[in-house]
Amino acid sequence: MLSHRPAEEADLPGICRLVGSAQELYYFHPRARFPLTPEQVRHAMAQSHDPTVVLMDRRIAGFANFTRVEREGRCALGNVIVASEFRGRGVGRYLIEAMLRLARERYQAAEIETDCPSDNTAGLLLYAKLGFQPTGIEVRYGPDNSRRALIRLLRR
Repeated sequence: MLSHRPAEEADLPGICRLVGSAQELYYFHPRARFPLTPEQVRHAMAQSHDPTVVLMDRRIAGFANFTRVEREGRCALGNVIVASEFRGRGVGRYLIEAMLRLARERYQAAEIETDCPSDNTAGLLLYAKLGFQPTGIEVRYGPDNSRRALIRLLRR
């Protein structure tokens, strides 16, 4: 059974446990340093909007927020992650759909954008299933300082 709610201070350790590797942290929050700490999550939440956790069997299974919101404009979905043990069980779809509803209902968003590293195949395929279309590519540097492609995605 899946549910979601606003993230709370008490959720910080559970959110940190969602990240199992430096690569996952790069996908989740490229500017953070591995291992993820509650302080890094607190800082990210303070600079974002609507931090949200997904619960499965009363355990934190995923997290997302908006990095930018524009009423009747565009919201930017960010910091999306699902714990490895919950992947492939509909948690990612549930989380993104919950955030899409929130953007439309709270901000009357006309568009939702997000970014996804080109090597995050599962993420790109999920976004495509949910109606996101690629709109651009930017250069980013990974945790090993290698050049990477970041795909910008948009859903109207």
